[in-house]
Order: sequence, then structure tokens, then C-alpha cells
Amino acid sequence: MHYFIGDWRLMVWGDPDTMRAPDGVGEWRLDNGLDGALALTGQVLLPEENRIMTRELISYDPDGRRFRRSIVSDDSTLYLFDSSGWTGDSLEWNGTAVRNTGRVPMREVVHRKGPDLFEAVFLVREGLSWVPVSWERLSRIK
Repeated sequence: MHYFIGDWRLMVWGDPDTMRAPDGVGEWRLDNGLDGALALTGQVLLPEENRIMTRELISYDPDGRRFRRSIVSDDSTLYLFDSSGWTGDSLEWNGTAVRNTGRVPMREVVHRKGPDLFEAVFLVREGLSWVPVSWERLSRIK
């Protein structure tokens, strides 16, 4: 997970056409929160709006041998994910988005494209299918 430490330019699309201008642009910042244990702390910043959109924590559960990730957004949505870690250049987070209207099963699939670039797709569960709802590309700023 240390791959993610740093500042990233975040581009988001609401459909798979990532060749066009993104629907949203921001910065994802992830810091090493503790020296003795994995506790990565992060946030998504929207510089043009001068606001923080999300706060997150990625940690390791030594008993369950899984990574845990919690994200809180400024619209009060809580995202809870877990993962067994990287398989080659792919990482899959599985979990739930919790809103005041209920819970929605979610998945994020990350593909590492190089040391300074990765792409991700967010999916929601609809019936027996996983439906993509958001596409992201992140490039390292520093």
C-alpha cells in the first residue's frame, strides 16, 4: 500500500470515455500516519472549490490478514472497504457505501500502470451484477 503515499492528480469520469475532458479534477494526498504500523491517512482536495471532499484511513488488520479502508465524504457517506492486497498490478477493494438512505455494496478495482500512474473503476452491486459507475485516473504529482 505504500505505493500510494504521495500527492496525486485525480481525474474522474462518469462514463468509460476517458479520452474526453474529465467530469471532475482534484488531488488525492496520502501520508504515512504512523512509523511503527501501516496507517495511511488521506484526503481528496478540490483546489478550485477550496474544499476537502473526503478523508480516509488505510490500515492493516493482522488478525484478519486484510487491509481495511474507511472513507468519509463531505456528503456524509461512509465507505468501508477491505482487500487482501495487490495481485500483480491489480488491487481490488470490496465493501459498502453507507448513506442515510441505506447501504450499497461497492467495489473498486485498481490497475497500476506504472510507478506514477494508476486507473480505477468503482462498481455498485445491482441484483446479481456489478455495474461500473465511476472511472478514475491518478498521476503522481510528488
